[in-house]
Amino acid sequence: MIEFHFILAPDDSLGPVRVADAIRSDISQALGGPDEHRWLTVSFTGDPQWAD
Repeated sequence: MIEFHFILAPDDSLGPVRVADAIRSDISQALGGPDEHRWLTVSFTGDPQWAD
């Protein structure tokens, strides 16, 4: 199980959802690509409570 939580500034804009999807894809590829035994969570939030 691998979790990444990106906490963004309140006025930050990630842009279109494809930007978030590309970041997730890059992380997955850096970890060695899809793996049926790996649970990868990548979240984006402006509220640090969601990253606990």
